[in-house]
Amino acid sequence: MAEEDPGLKTVAYGSPFESAEVEDAPLAPRVRLEVTSRLSEELARFGSPGDVRLDARQVILLHPAGARRAAVDDWLAHWDRLDEPTRRIRVTQLARSLARPTSLPVSRPAPPPTVSLSPWLLLGGVLALGAIGALWFLGDLDAAAHVPRALKGLGEKAQGADGQSAPADGGPAGAAPPADVSRASLVCAATRARIVRGATVSVADSEGWVVEYLAFRLGEQGPSPLHAAPVLRTFFEKPDAEAGSRYVWPEEPDLTTTPTSEDRVLVRKESISGASPPAHSGVRVTFEGALVDAYFRPTSRTAYFHLASALSDALGASQAALYARCADGDTHHLGSWFRGRDHHEAVVSLVYSLGTFADPPHLATPYLRPLGAPELDRAHAHAAISHVASAIDRPLVASLIGREGGMVMGRPGEVVTLTFPFEDGNRASRLSREIARITEIGGQ
Repeated sequence: MAEEDPGLKTVAYGSPFESAEVEDAPLAPRVRLEVTSRLSEELARFGSPGDVRLDARQVILLHPAGARRAAVDDWLAHWDRLDEPTRRIRVTQLARSLARPTSLPVSRPAPPPTVSLSPWLLLGGVLALGAIGALWFLGDLDAAAHVPRALKGLGEKAQGADGQSAPADGGPAGAAPPADVSRASLVCAATRARIVRGATVSVADSEGWVVEYLAFRLGEQGPSPLHAAPVLRTFFEKPDAEAGSRYVWPEEPDLTTTPTSEDRVLVRKESISGASPPAHSGVRVTFEGALVDAYFRPTSRTAYFHLASALSDALGASQAALYARCADGDTHHLGSWFRGRDHHEAVVSLVYSLGTFADPPHLATPYLRPLGAPELDRAHAHAAISHVASAIDRPLVASLIGREGGMVMGRPGEVVTLTFPFEDGNRASRLSREIARITEIGGQ
């Protein structure tokens, strides 16, 4: 029996990951931890989750689709002497090579399954070709186009009866093809998972995200609904355009420093309504393209605070909120700015915009819809939040938001704004859930 190489050790990992051999080369634990952490975050951005194993010469990604290996140059041994930009470049390059499907797998891939053809299917194909040829000869091309579909069904039924393979229509005997998920969706989903765990985002995480401003006018109605207010043209070139508009507000011209063809602002109606009154007029403003980048930078997110405050003043909004979400999703994350006519309404804005758009919602079912109602009733939920928020005094609000590093701004009798720091993108959502819990309207 050959002797085991003492320079290698075998580490076993449970399904769906494979076991792998990781070379036990000397590497400082601090460097290993730092590089592994950075590399895991970069891989999440590329939509390639998995455990990372690292030594001085190679890195192995234990990916659900199969383990992947990439070589590490000698730069890892000199990690402490690299400047920060070089470190980011090296880690990004390494993550990109591991995220590629062509990365060398550690284990040999399984051979492709063999396909057996039923004699009935072969007979059906021969009959189809013969029928098409006959109809072509007779000049009936339209009838010829329908023959393969008719005989295809006959062949599939015969094949299913023979038990050789599943029907081609993806019925119960066969698996449906996987959905076409874009890279942006995968990256956004990975970033969202990190945010829920308290991660801090950067502009490198902005792919697949949109930023939204949500505002409502409670009670009295103005001359026009919020989504059709003429003052919106001060901020957006054509707010009523179905395909979106350009951002034109001159007070924050640097909201986008690198304009792209995907930059646009969508203005949509968003009312608080339900089975019973009252219904409140609202607007949802969605920012896309490079406009999103400013929200993912700690130095420029305040530009969105300025814009949201100006929009609220111009619209005469009672409550407003600022947050981000995945472009293909409905759940709200990265809440940072919430406003009301007093501290009670600021709390309502926070819990309504995050808690009722969370998955699962922060409110228990009886506060999301009336008894017996089948779906979420937003007017019912908003009324429930408003009722319990009216009992929360300002010192308690300041104490609760202070635990999350946030601030309460606004004197008594003036509008109140709640803001949260850039670090740890889940602070506002945690506070929403905590308020729901202490007011006893929270879900499980």
